[in-house]
Amino acid sequence: MSDELLIKYIQGGCTEEESRAILSWIEENDENKTRYKELMLICSLTDFYMPSYQKEKKQVSWIKIAIGIAACSLGIFWGLSKFANSNQDSIEKYQALLSDVEKRTEITLKVADKQIVSLKDTSALISYNNNRKIVINDSTQIEKKEGKQLNAVFVPYGKRTKLVLADSSTVYLNSGSSLVYPDEFDSGKREVYLEGEAYFKVVKDGKRSFCVRTAYKSVEVLGTQFNVLSDQEAELFQTVLVSGKIALDGNNETMILEPNQCYTYAADNAEEKLESVDVSNYISWIDGRLKFEKEALSNVIRKLEKIYNVRILLKDKNLDGMLISGRLDLKNPLVNILNSLLFTVSSDEMESKYEIITNEK
Repeated sequence: MSDELLIKYIQGGCTEEESRAILSWIEENDENKTRYKELMLICSLTDFYMPSYQKEKKQVSWIKIAIGIAACSLGIFWGLSKFANSNQDSIEKYQALLSDVEKRTEITLKVADKQIVSLKDTSALISYNNNRKIVINDSTQIEKKEGKQLNAVFVPYGKRTKLVLADSSTVYLNSGSSLVYPDEFDSGKREVYLEGEAYFKVVKDGKRSFCVRTAYKSVEVLGTQFNVLSDQEAELFQTVLVSGKIALDGNNETMILEPNQCYTYAADNAEEKLESVDVSNYISWIDGRLKFEKEALSNVIRKLEKIYNVRILLKDKNLDGMLISGRLDLKNPLVNILNSLLFTVSSDEMESKYEIITNEK
Protein backbone atom coordinates (compact mmCIF):
# COMPACT_ATOMS: atom_id res chain seq x y z
CA MET A 1 0.00 0.00 0.00
CA SER A 2 1.49 3.36 -1.02
CA ASP A 3 2.07 6.18 1.46
CA GLU A 4 0.21 8.51 -0.91
CA LEU A 5 -2.98 6.47 -0.62
CA LEU A 6 -2.64 6.04 3.16
CA ILE A 7 -2.22 9.79 3.69
CA LYS A 8 -5.18 10.40 1.40
CA TYR A 9 -7.22 8.05 3.62
CA ILE A 10 -6.03 9.74 6.84
CA GLN A 11 -7.14 13.09 5.45
CA GLY A 12 -10.57 11.71 4.54
CA GLY A 13 -10.19 11.86 0.76
CA CYS A 14 -10.61 8.20 -0.24
CA THR A 15 -13.57 6.65 -2.02
CA GLU A 16 -15.54 3.88 -0.31
CA GLU A 17 -13.75 1.27 -2.41
CA GLU A 18 -10.32 2.69 -1.53
CA SER A 19 -11.26 2.88 2.16
CA ARG A 20 -12.33 -0.78 2.24
CA ALA A 21 -9.07 -1.82 0.58
CA ILE A 22 -7.00 0.19 3.08
CA LEU A 23 -8.86 -1.18 6.11
CA SER A 24 -8.36 -4.70 4.81
CA TRP A 25 -4.64 -4.01 4.28
CA ILE A 26 -4.25 -2.60 7.83
CA GLU A 27 -5.75 -5.75 9.36
CA GLU A 28 -3.48 -8.10 7.39
CA ASN A 29 -0.55 -7.98 9.85
CA ASP A 30 1.12 -6.02 12.65
CA GLU A 31 3.66 -4.48 10.28
CA ASN A 32 0.87 -2.79 8.30
CA LYS A 33 -0.76 -1.56 11.51
CA THR A 34 2.55 -0.10 12.66
CA ARG A 35 3.10 1.68 9.35
CA TYR A 36 -0.39 3.17 9.47
CA LYS A 37 0.16 4.41 13.05
CA GLU A 38 3.47 6.00 12.01
CA LEU A 39 1.78 7.99 9.27
CA MET A 40 -0.98 9.02 11.68
CA LEU A 41 1.68 10.36 14.06
CA ILE A 42 3.48 12.17 11.27
CA CYS A 43 0.29 13.84 10.06
CA SER A 44 -0.48 14.92 13.61
CA LEU A 45 3.01 16.26 14.30
CA THR A 46 3.43 18.19 11.05
CA ASP A 47 -0.14 19.48 11.22
CA PHE A 48 -0.67 19.68 7.46
CA TYR A 49 -4.07 19.65 5.82
CA MET A 50 -5.17 18.73 2.34
CA PRO A 51 -7.88 20.60 0.46
CA SER A 52 -11.01 18.97 -0.94
CA TYR A 53 -10.49 16.20 -3.46
CA GLN A 54 -12.85 17.56 -6.08
CA LYS A 55 -10.02 18.32 -8.49
CA GLU A 56 -7.68 15.41 -9.20
CA LYS A 57 -4.71 17.59 -10.23
CA LYS A 58 -4.75 19.49 -6.94
CA GLN A 59 -5.10 16.21 -5.08
CA VAL A 60 -1.88 14.82 -6.57
CA SER A 61 -0.06 18.09 -5.85
CA TRP A 62 -1.00 18.14 -2.18
CA ILE A 63 -0.20 14.48 -1.65
CA LYS A 64 3.32 15.08 -2.97
CA ILE A 65 3.72 17.93 -0.50
CA ALA A 66 2.45 15.71 2.29
CA ILE A 67 4.89 12.93 1.41
CA GLY A 68 7.75 15.43 1.46
CA ILE A 69 6.80 16.59 4.94
CA ALA A 70 6.35 13.01 6.07
CA ALA A 71 9.82 12.06 4.86
CA CYS A 72 11.30 14.79 7.04
CA SER A 73 9.15 14.03 10.07
CA LEU A 74 9.64 10.27 9.88
CA GLY A 75 13.13 10.86 11.22
CA ILE A 76 11.56 12.22 14.40
CA PHE A 77 9.53 9.06 14.93
CA TRP A 78 12.41 6.68 14.26
CA GLY A 79 14.82 8.87 16.23
CA LEU A 80 12.66 8.60 19.33
CA SER A 81 12.23 4.86 18.89
CA LYS A 82 16.03 4.41 18.91
CA PHE A 83 16.61 6.36 22.12
CA ALA A 84 16.02 3.28 24.26
CA ASN A 85 19.15 1.72 22.74
CA SER A 86 21.46 4.72 22.42
CA ASN A 87 20.32 7.07 25.18
CA GLN A 88 22.64 5.98 27.99
CA ASP A 89 25.96 6.28 26.13
CA SER A 90 25.35 9.83 24.94
CA ILE A 91 23.93 10.89 28.31
CA GLU A 92 27.12 9.76 30.05
CA LYS A 93 29.10 11.84 27.55
CA TYR A 94 27.01 14.90 28.37
CA GLN A 95 27.18 14.32 32.12
CA ALA A 96 30.98 14.06 31.96
CA LEU A 97 31.12 17.60 30.57
CA LEU A 98 29.17 18.87 33.57
CA SER A 99 31.19 17.07 36.23
CA ASP A 100 33.61 19.94 36.95
CA VAL A 101 31.17 22.87 36.68
CA GLU A 102 28.17 21.72 38.71
CA LYS A 103 27.96 22.62 42.40
CA ARG A 104 29.70 25.96 41.78
CA THR A 105 28.25 29.12 43.32
CA GLU A 106 28.41 31.23 40.15
CA ILE A 107 26.95 30.93 36.66
CA THR A 108 29.61 28.91 34.85
CA LEU A 109 30.29 28.44 31.14
CA LYS A 110 32.58 25.66 29.93
CA VAL A 111 33.70 26.03 26.32
CA ALA A 112 35.24 23.53 23.94
CA ASP A 113 38.88 23.85 24.98
CA LYS A 114 37.87 23.25 28.63
CA GLN A 115 38.15 26.96 29.36
CA ILE A 116 35.87 27.79 32.29
CA VAL A 117 34.30 31.24 32.62
CA SER A 118 32.59 32.20 35.90
CA LEU A 119 30.04 35.03 36.03
CA LYS A 120 29.27 36.86 39.25
CA ASP A 121 25.97 38.25 37.97
CA THR A 122 22.62 36.93 39.24
CA SER A 123 21.57 36.50 35.60
CA ALA A 124 23.42 36.24 32.31
CA LEU A 125 22.84 36.39 28.55
CA ILE A 126 25.00 34.08 26.43
CA SER A 127 24.79 34.29 22.63
CA TYR A 128 26.79 34.32 19.38
CA ASN A 129 27.65 37.33 17.23
CA ASN A 130 28.03 37.49 13.43
CA ASN A 131 31.63 36.30 13.71
CA ARG A 132 30.44 33.23 15.67
CA LYS A 133 32.15 34.43 18.83
CA ILE A 134 30.52 33.62 22.17
CA VAL A 135 29.18 36.86 23.66
CA ILE A 136 28.42 37.13 27.39
CA ASN A 137 26.14 39.95 28.60
CA ASP A 138 26.71 41.82 25.32
CA SER A 139 30.36 42.52 26.21
CA THR A 140 32.77 39.66 26.98
CA GLN A 141 33.68 37.70 23.84
CA ILE A 142 35.25 34.25 23.53
CA GLU A 143 36.73 32.97 20.28
CA LYS A 144 35.02 29.93 18.80
CA LYS A 145 37.29 26.97 18.02
CA GLU A 146 37.33 25.34 14.58
CA GLY A 147 34.75 22.62 13.99
CA LYS A 148 31.72 21.67 16.04
CA GLN A 149 32.36 21.57 19.80
CA LEU A 150 30.20 20.95 22.86
CA ASN A 151 29.78 23.70 25.44
CA ALA A 152 28.16 23.49 28.87
CA VAL A 153 26.51 26.10 31.09
CA PHE A 154 25.64 25.64 34.77
CA VAL A 155 23.24 27.93 36.65
CA PRO A 156 23.38 27.61 40.47
CA TYR A 157 20.45 28.09 42.83
CA GLY A 158 19.45 31.73 43.14
CA LYS A 159 20.40 32.64 39.55
CA ARG A 160 19.06 32.36 35.99
CA THR A 161 20.46 32.49 32.45
CA LYS A 162 19.21 33.19 28.94
CA LEU A 163 21.04 31.37 26.15
CA VAL A 164 20.73 32.00 22.41
CA LEU A 165 21.86 28.93 20.46
CA ALA A 166 23.63 28.81 17.10
CA ASP A 167 20.31 28.40 15.22
CA SER A 168 18.84 31.45 17.06
CA SER A 169 16.63 29.27 19.28
CA THR A 170 16.37 30.68 22.81
CA VAL A 171 16.71 28.77 26.09
CA TYR A 172 15.80 30.19 29.51
CA LEU A 173 17.60 28.21 32.23
CA ASN A 174 16.07 28.22 35.70
CA SER A 175 17.95 28.08 39.01
CA GLY A 176 19.88 24.87 39.65
CA SER A 177 19.98 23.84 35.98
CA SER A 178 22.59 22.80 33.41
CA LEU A 179 22.60 22.60 29.61
CA VAL A 180 25.08 20.92 27.25
CA TYR A 181 24.84 22.25 23.69
CA PRO A 182 26.96 22.39 20.51
CA ASP A 183 28.39 25.68 19.27
CA GLU A 184 26.98 24.70 15.87
CA PHE A 185 24.39 22.10 14.95
CA ASP A 186 24.72 19.14 12.59
CA SER A 187 23.03 19.31 9.20
CA GLY A 188 20.66 16.50 10.19
CA LYS A 189 19.62 17.35 13.75
CA ARG A 190 19.76 19.81 16.63
CA GLU A 191 20.33 18.25 20.05
CA VAL A 192 20.95 19.52 23.60
CA TYR A 193 21.07 17.85 27.03
CA LEU A 194 19.25 19.29 30.06
CA GLU A 195 19.46 18.78 33.80
CA GLY A 196 17.01 20.91 35.79
CA GLU A 197 14.44 23.20 34.19
CA ALA A 198 14.41 25.24 30.99
CA TYR A 199 11.96 27.01 28.71
CA PHE A 200 12.65 26.60 24.98
CA LYS A 201 11.67 28.85 22.08
CA VAL A 202 12.75 26.73 19.12
CA VAL A 203 13.22 28.27 15.68
CA LYS A 204 11.40 26.18 13.08
CA ASP A 205 13.61 24.22 10.69
CA GLY A 206 11.80 21.78 8.42
CA LYS A 207 15.03 19.90 7.66
CA ARG A 208 16.31 19.51 11.22
CA SER A 209 14.33 18.47 14.26
CA PHE A 210 15.27 19.83 17.70
CA CYS A 211 15.78 17.29 20.50
CA VAL A 212 16.04 17.89 24.24
CA ARG A 213 17.68 14.90 25.95
CA THR A 214 17.35 14.28 29.70
CA ALA A 215 18.23 11.47 32.07
CA TYR A 216 14.65 10.18 31.85
CA LYS A 217 12.94 11.14 28.59
CA SER A 218 13.60 12.94 25.31
CA VAL A 219 11.46 15.57 23.60
CA GLU A 220 11.66 16.25 19.86
CA VAL A 221 10.12 19.07 17.80
CA LEU A 222 10.42 20.96 14.53
CA GLY A 223 9.72 24.41 15.98
CA THR A 224 7.66 25.38 19.04
CA GLN A 225 7.66 26.72 22.62
CA PHE A 226 7.70 24.40 25.62
CA ASN A 227 9.00 23.91 29.16
CA VAL A 228 11.04 20.89 30.30
CA LEU A 229 11.82 19.83 33.87
CA SER A 230 14.25 16.98 34.59
CA ASP A 231 14.60 16.81 38.37
CA GLN A 232 16.96 14.00 39.36
CA GLU A 233 16.56 14.73 43.07
CA ALA A 234 12.79 14.21 42.87
CA GLU A 235 13.17 11.58 40.10
CA LEU A 236 10.68 13.52 37.99
CA PHE A 237 10.40 14.45 34.31
CA GLN A 238 7.80 16.93 33.09
CA THR A 239 7.16 18.86 29.90
CA VAL A 240 4.47 21.44 29.17
CA LEU A 241 3.62 22.57 25.63
CA VAL A 242 2.81 26.24 25.02
CA SER A 243 2.51 26.25 21.23
CA GLY A 244 3.08 23.95 18.26
CA LYS A 245 3.47 20.19 18.80
CA ILE A 246 6.09 17.97 20.38
CA ALA A 247 6.82 14.25 20.29
CA LEU A 248 8.30 12.35 23.23
CA ASP A 249 9.17 8.77 24.05
CA GLY A 250 6.36 7.53 26.27
CA ASN A 251 6.57 4.25 28.16
CA ASN A 252 4.93 2.21 25.40
CA GLU A 253 4.81 4.47 22.34
CA THR A 254 5.72 7.84 20.91
CA MET A 255 3.35 10.47 22.31
CA ILE A 256 2.24 13.70 20.62
CA LEU A 257 1.39 16.68 22.84
CA GLU A 258 -1.02 19.47 21.91
CA PRO A 259 -0.79 23.04 23.31
CA ASN A 260 -1.81 23.37 26.98
CA GLN A 261 -0.98 19.74 27.71
CA CYS A 262 1.42 18.53 30.41
CA TYR A 263 3.21 15.16 30.43
CA THR A 264 4.63 13.92 33.74
CA TYR A 265 6.82 10.87 34.33
CA ALA A 266 7.77 9.61 37.81
CA ALA A 267 10.99 7.61 37.55
CA ASP A 268 10.59 5.82 40.89
CA ASN A 269 7.53 3.86 39.70
CA ALA A 270 7.63 4.54 35.91
CA GLU A 271 4.14 6.08 36.02
CA GLU A 272 3.24 8.62 33.33
CA LYS A 273 0.37 11.09 33.10
CA LEU A 274 -0.93 13.37 30.35
CA GLU A 275 -3.33 16.18 31.28
CA SER A 276 -4.61 19.60 30.19
CA VAL A 277 -3.24 22.47 32.29
CA ASP A 278 -2.94 26.24 32.60
CA VAL A 279 0.55 26.62 31.12
CA SER A 280 1.11 29.96 32.88
CA ASN A 281 1.49 28.04 36.14
CA TYR A 282 4.52 26.28 34.66
CA ILE A 283 6.31 29.09 32.83
CA SER A 284 5.68 32.14 35.06
CA TRP A 285 9.24 31.80 36.43
CA ILE A 286 10.57 33.24 33.17
CA ASP A 287 9.04 36.62 34.09
CA GLY A 288 10.17 36.52 37.71
CA ARG A 289 6.92 35.20 39.16
CA LEU A 290 5.82 31.96 40.74
CA LYS A 291 2.23 31.01 39.94
CA PHE A 292 0.55 27.92 41.34
CA GLU A 293 -2.92 26.42 41.61
CA LYS A 294 -3.94 23.82 44.19
CA GLU A 295 -0.31 22.88 44.74
CA ALA A 296 1.10 21.38 47.93
CA LEU A 297 2.76 23.99 50.14
CA SER A 298 5.84 21.75 50.42
CA ASN A 299 6.29 21.89 46.61
CA VAL A 300 6.07 25.68 46.58
CA ILE A 301 8.59 25.88 49.43
CA ARG A 302 10.98 23.61 47.52
CA LYS A 303 10.79 25.90 44.46
CA LEU A 304 11.51 28.94 46.63
CA GLU A 305 14.55 27.17 48.09
CA LYS A 306 16.04 26.79 44.61
CA ILE A 307 15.19 30.33 43.52
CA TYR A 308 16.67 31.99 46.64
CA ASN A 309 19.42 29.39 47.29
CA VAL A 310 18.38 28.71 50.88
CA ARG A 311 16.80 25.99 53.01
CA ILE A 312 13.36 26.74 54.43
CA LEU A 313 12.22 24.71 57.43
CA LEU A 314 8.51 24.73 58.23
CA LYS A 315 8.04 24.21 61.96
CA ASP A 316 4.52 22.84 61.55
CA LYS A 317 4.84 19.72 59.37
CA ASN A 318 1.05 19.52 59.12
CA LEU A 319 1.24 22.41 56.65
CA ASP A 320 3.36 20.48 54.11
CA GLY A 321 0.49 18.84 52.26
CA MET A 322 -1.87 21.81 52.37
CA LEU A 323 -3.02 22.82 48.86
CA ILE A 324 -2.64 26.49 48.03
CA SER A 325 -3.17 28.79 45.04
CA GLY A 326 -1.65 32.17 44.28
CA ARG A 327 1.07 34.18 42.55
CA LEU A 328 4.32 35.43 44.06
CA ASP A 329 6.55 38.26 42.82
CA LEU A 330 10.09 36.86 43.05
CA LYS A 331 11.60 40.35 43.06
CA ASN A 332 10.45 40.74 46.67
CA PRO A 333 12.58 39.70 49.67
CA LEU A 334 12.08 36.08 50.68
CA VAL A 335 10.87 37.02 54.17
CA ASN A 336 8.05 39.09 52.67
CA ILE A 337 7.13 36.26 50.31
CA LEU A 338 7.03 33.66 53.09
CA ASN A 339 4.98 35.93 55.35
CA SER A 340 2.43 36.48 52.58
CA LEU A 341 2.41 32.81 51.65
CA LEU A 342 1.94 31.48 55.16
CA PHE A 343 -0.64 34.12 56.06
CA THR A 344 -2.96 32.32 53.65
CA VAL A 345 -2.85 29.17 55.79
CA SER A 346 -2.76 30.71 59.28
CA SER A 347 -3.02 34.16 60.84
CA ASP A 348 -0.61 33.34 63.68
CA GLU A 349 2.70 35.18 64.03
CA MET A 350 4.55 34.58 60.76
CA GLU A 351 8.16 34.38 61.96
CA SER A 352 7.31 31.52 64.33
CA LYS A 353 6.29 29.27 61.44
CA TYR A 354 9.57 28.91 59.58
CA GLU A 355 13.34 29.14 59.68
CA ILE A 356 15.59 30.25 56.78
CA ILE A 357 19.02 28.61 56.56
CA THR A 358 21.50 30.14 54.10
CA ASN A 359 23.29 27.60 51.91
CA GLU A 360 27.08 27.65 51.99
CA LYS A 361 27.42 26.26 48.46
